[in-house]
Amino acid sequence: MKSLKPSYKDILSPKALTTLIATAYLLIMFVIYPLYMNNGYVGIDESKFKFYLYTSIGGVLLLLLTGAILLIKSFKNFNKTDGFVLLFLTFTVISFFISDYREEALLGTQGWFMGLVTILIYLFLYILISRLWDFSEFVIYAALIAAFIVYVLAILDRFSLYIIPLEVRAPSFISTIGNINWLMGYYSVLTPVGVSLFLCELKENGWRIKSYLLLVFSIVSFMAGFAQGSESVFLFDIALFIGLIVMAYKNVIRLKDVALIMILWSLGAQIVRFLRYILDGYNYDSDGLCGVMTSTNITLYMLILSVFLYWILNKNEEYKKMTVVYKGIFISIFSLLIFWIVMGILNTKGILNIDNGLLKFNEAFGHGRGEAYKISIKGFGRMPVKNMIFGIGPDCLSAYLYNIRDIADEIVSYWPGDRLANAHSEPLTVLVNGGILGVITYFGIFASFIFDTLKKHKNNMIWCTTLAAFTYIVHNLISFSQILNTPFIFILLGMGMSLKMSQE
Repeated sequence: MKSLKPSYKDILSPKALTTLIATAYLLIMFVIYPLYMNNGYVGIDESKFKFYLYTSIGGVLLLLLTGAILLIKSFKNFNKTDGFVLLFLTFTVISFFISDYREEALLGTQGWFMGLVTILIYLFLYILISRLWDFSEFVIYAALIAAFIVYVLAILDRFSLYIIPLEVRAPSFISTIGNINWLMGYYSVLTPVGVSLFLCELKENGWRIKSYLLLVFSIVSFMAGFAQGSESVFLFDIALFIGLIVMAYKNVIRLKDVALIMILWSLGAQIVRFLRYILDGYNYDSDGLCGVMTSTNITLYMLILSVFLYWILNKNEEYKKMTVVYKGIFISIFSLLIFWIVMGILNTKGILNIDNGLLKFNEAFGHGRGEAYKISIKGFGRMPVKNMIFGIGPDCLSAYLYNIRDIADEIVSYWPGDRLANAHSEPLTVLVNGGILGVITYFGIFASFIFDTLKKHKNNMIWCTTLAAFTYIVHNLISFSQILNTPFIFILLGMGMSLKMSQE
């Protein structure tokens, strides 16, 4: 009779070894990396980068050493996403070699470190994880536990309740991540995974311990989103709900549970509002959109409306013409978008007088993002043709723009004392750094992954990674790549692809 115990050959097989190494690397990245702080907020950008660099180089080398043969054999399953990854990798290398700023392009702009080395690492990790790692839910849940700790610390920091003793404090630096924009980058990748898993778990297994834990994660996530202060969270929220509605339409989750997330979202805002009422330490701008949403009755009314909507959808869950409801939802979303555009145009022309950067389609848009967009487009227009095609070099936007006298003067005039490191819009930043071919292939990676899932996959975990890819891309329309979001999303893409290939 054959023994059921694994033999040493099984344990030491290339596949087992690569899975073990990849799992160890993923746990280090998902759990230790977000919580790691070397000297508090002083030099946190460099310390985070070095942690990512050394850990990832070690992981890549070990995976190549143990799984080189498996990797070669795996490319018989070559797909569109792989093709875009390899093309983007190729064009990034070309961009580096034709760059006039190679010293900057190698590691990237100081403080951001999104240069050639970082890009090559996360692209290789996508390839290695997708080919050499057997998917495990354990890694996902470990990542969510770390994210939960990050979010709790962010909420406490916002109310001046400091669990981690640090000498240097500033309202714009929060939790163990750093700047609130960095927190939002991390948030845009991890939050959708936890929220969508909650709904998938609820649909498949009902209310049990795992469902309740994911419920708590979702509420705390929304609380952290409202508390942190960056208004980009609301673009993320829009992307999250659109993605969840699509998941419901594809029968991955239930439509009534999307209304449940609306309840939790509104509840998160109201809990933050309650904390602001009972605690004196709230330390961020109360006039921003996050401040307004957590100090007025807006989200209270939305909570009541969401409860009513949940009751209606729950009562009519088997309604045969539910497609009418989906059409109504998307028409409503489209109508709100048109309304926002019209309001913004009227406000920009001075017909309205609303002092909000989201309703000003000029240089003031999004706290000065409009000026960054204008300058970046102007800089792209002055490039030689070869750079328009291949870019100015990885993470070289800043070096390039400050090398053009009139553009540099305009930047210094608009942001005295600050440095414009990127366009604060990932499409524009990639366009300048990687050129037309770079931006097409970069976003081709995400588009191919998302549309492949829409066409033929029903697995919950695949959909969770797909939702993360969607929210990351939408959020970064007005934000940027950095070492605490882009490496994570490519790891998730690799994990999702590993699961896809195992089921095909």
